Amino acid sequence: MKPIKLLIAFCAVLAGIALLNRVSAEEPGAALAGGNARVVFVGDSITGQGRNRPRGFVNVMEIALRTVYPGSNPDLVALGGSGQPVDGWLNVEATSREEEKMLDVRDLGVKASLDRPADVLVVMLGMNDVIAPYLDGSDAALDGWIERYARLLEALRQRVQPKVVAIGGVTLCTEDFASPKNRLIDRMNQRLRELAGRTGSRYLETSETMKEVLQKGRRITPEFHLSDDYVHPNDAGHLAVAIGMLRGLGEPEAAQWLADERLGPIFSKEIAKREISWEILSALPEGTDGRFSFRVRYDWPESNPEHPPRVKLLAPDGWIVTPEMIEGSTGKFTLTGAPDRLQNRFTLEGRSGEDERRTDGALAAPWLLAAKLIQPNWSGDQFDVEKAGTAIDEAIGRGVDFTAPLEAESAPKLTWQPFFPNGNYLGGENPSNVDFSAITHAVNFEAGYGVRWIHSDRERAVKLKVDSRMFAGDVHLLVWINGRECFRGGIMKEPRREKTVEAALQKGWNTLAFKANHRTWLWQFAVGLIGNDGDSLADLRYSIEPHPFTRKASEQ
Repeated sequence: MKPIKLLIAFCAVLAGIALLNRVSAEEPGAALAGGNARVVFVGDSITGQGRNRPRGFVNVMEIALRTVYPGSNPDLVALGGSGQPVDGWLNVEATSREEEKMLDVRDLGVKASLDRPADVLVVMLGMNDVIAPYLDGSDAALDGWIERYARLLEALRQRVQPKVVAIGGVTLCTEDFASPKNRLIDRMNQRLRELAGRTGSRYLETSETMKEVLQKGRRITPEFHLSDDYVHPNDAGHLAVAIGMLRGLGEPEAAQWLADERLGPIFSKEIAKREISWEILSALPEGTDGRFSFRVRYDWPESNPEHPPRVKLLAPDGWIVTPEMIEGSTGKFTLTGAPDRLQNRFTLEGRSGEDERRTDGALAAPWLLAAKLIQPNWSGDQFDVEKAGTAIDEAIGRGVDFTAPLEAESAPKLTWQPFFPNGNYLGGENPSNVDFSAITHAVNFEAGYGVRWIHSDRERAVKLKVDSRMFAGDVHLLVWINGRECFRGGIMKEPRREKTVEAALQKGWNTLAFKANHRTWLWQFAVGLIGNDGDSLADLRYSIEPHPFTRKASEQ
């Protein structure tokens, strides 16, 4: 075997070992009866996909058990219901005592499944409570939620009489551990741990294992993800869930097999690309001139200790990088400058012996966002724009700085903060993307605003494009360019959830602003500009420092 292939294979094995060493000493006794246990999983769409997705966590757990215990016959029952919160499952359990109910897995009835005894009961709920949201994030709401969870757990325990009861942690929502929704999930999981302790149940570290796997993947490539929609796991995400469950159920060998044989090859494939990985750790403003300091971590996968890599970060013109060079398999640069291009490109390059690598990256221009405005002006999925008008809407039309406190007593008092589109949120690397879950745990009927000031060196016709990648949710958008309304409507109602309209930029500074009214579920969309007739829009400059536009005399 060639040295590079040998090293890749070795790294794959280490990847699996690293995933298990942290908790190996704490694992409880085996619960799955040599692979022959009947296990009932109670959950939402993630549990349904655990069986319906070919590489879902239920399916890969079954494969691992059959491999570790040849001739075994695991009976894994996936009662996953799309959209089901804890309250929903309390109703499902109660009604299924008298009548059959079908959920996501075809031909699998809840009544028939729960009327049979099980060796193990696994409950994994909470994601829909977060994204609907059915929880507002207050301690009182969480206390009520965990009380209802306990009632459901007891009802299911009495129903199926399991030898072992286990509670799965709520998995990631967005891939930013510090996002408002993931901070809420951390609080929920702490209550689930406490509930497991009070009820003699096992807490399964599904959320924690996803974090482990995501962190390891990001140190190999910046493009590593555990989900396509930032809620439902992809193949790697389902492997993380399965490993976390097998750990907690006392099956370290099966968990190790999945880490080595299924997760290891995913990592190896990324290692083989020979990239320098990178991740933005923080972005802090530097004064009021639009400059930011970005903390950038790099990682050199498959580093050779005999030849420590020496890495440089090549910045855009006018930016400052410190230090100039770092020696080692990982390190942190500080990159300081004004992110005034739609995409501000940089390069990481380095050398380790004969191994030379070069990886390109980009920082998107920021949006200035504000939320926490509650406007229940909805009738079903129809939004009443006129009744929801505010002094901020009026100020946008007049071309004044609407991000500063307005004189009108009725003007909403909002806190504005920057958001840099990035791969941790729905919409991904699209530099025109907005995902409000980066700044708020949005409650029902929450609304917000966003703005970018854009400088053009000439007058030009452009196209405004709005689109969304949400799988569920209602968002009504108002978009203005220089105070002129360019788009109004529910983005989810547009064909393919996108709309392109004609617009124009004036010479000098332009204001691209929007108001987004959110009713329920997810809150994401993109608002961007497209050039006409080959116009790349490369000269455009972006800012979140106020630059109120000046109306032409003909428009005043």
